[in-house]
Amino acid sequence: MNKVKEYLKRYKGLYSVLKGVKTAFMSLCFFLCDSLVYFLILPKFIFSEFTFCKQFKTTSINKLWLTNNRGGGTGAYLKNVLSGEKEYSVLKRINLKGACFHYYVFEASALDRPLFLRPKYFKRVLLTVSQEVHVVSFLNYRHLADIFKIIESISANVVYDVHDFHCVCPSVNLRRGEIFCDFTTCDECVFKIDGNVVHNKEYRNIWRPLLNKVKTIRCFSKSSKELVSRAYPEFSDKIIVEPHSMEYFKTEKISYTPSEFVVGIFGSVSSGTKGKKIVSSFLHYAEGKNIKVCVNGSLSPEDKKFAEESRNIYYYGRYKNFEIQKLLTDQKISAVFFPTACPETFSFTISELILTEIPIACFNVGAQADKISEYKFGKIIPKIGNESIEDSLRAASKLRWS
Repeated sequence: MNKVKEYLKRYKGLYSVLKGVKTAFMSLCFFLCDSLVYFLILPKFIFSEFTFCKQFKTTSINKLWLTNNRGGGTGAYLKNVLSGEKEYSVLKRINLKGACFHYYVFEASALDRPLFLRPKYFKRVLLTVSQEVHVVSFLNYRHLADIFKIIESISANVVYDVHDFHCVCPSVNLRRGEIFCDFTTCDECVFKIDGNVVHNKEYRNIWRPLLNKVKTIRCFSKSSKELVSRAYPEFSDKIIVEPHSMEYFKTEKISYTPSEFVVGIFGSVSSGTKGKKIVSSFLHYAEGKNIKVCVNGSLSPEDKKFAEESRNIYYYGRYKNFEIQKLLTDQKISAVFFPTACPETFSFTISELILTEIPIACFNVGAQADKISEYKFGKIIPKIGNESIEDSLRAASKLRWS
């Protein structure tokens, strides 16, 4: 292995050339695959575009929802909203893996099947809207400046939902490492967008025309409103706070009394955004101590293996939200640790847990802190550190079981 490293150092120029050839070859493969897919579905595009033109030749779309195909919480939110709508139209941007080309899927209550549209139809769809364009998410969209110019040209009202902080920073979650950047590094942050190097402040200038056009910027928490207002103080009068409805979540309050100190962790904690390193550190800290930890959701492979070998850390895997109350009761959890150190825009996980009246501790950031600071069984963790986390969890537990 050492000989290979020495050889590569010696012939660094050759290594760089080979690396470049590999990158070019992979790009060519993606291009060819995407091109093949494109030509295979070209007839479907032509048929769909003909159907769209025929359907909306004399009629207009009252309200259009703009989103992507990423799913997750945003996808679940839109599905929930549309289930209560008699009339709806949705335009989703689809990116293929190679990203050599993209297309849109148009779904509407007036149609019996989705339509597949090429990018040139994006403007045509928007010009058909008579009342409102509701932007759910622009994640995965490329060439945002061009997209925003099209939106500026339409006569319909535009509403923008803050499901993430994409309009503030390309990092989306406002994080540096695994913690909230708090806007302290904006001058240093540089991103590569559509092949161009863009500073954070230049990036916000791309968004300003859209936010100027927008009638309402809808946030789902007070902290989100404050953060967007810090980035765009000139648009603060357009921002409203309208939390998500929790009517979908039916649960009972917990009624047990724990006999030992048990910490629960819920949700996906296998990525940096959700506190992967913080959770990993806490699991190793708890190993061998008088703390039992029950993880419900997803862990990194390394932490999953560590939990399997531990005597006081238990990994239960993914769960459905309607199972939360039963999991809390079966595991006799004393307090839940919410490890995300980046601002959430609403946090369905914490909202669902609060309805069970389980004690919870979280860091002082985002929508999670908005909720926990006002929750009778909640504690804010003052700093990132295992002792601080344990102390706050025990304090939260005592608020209910003193």
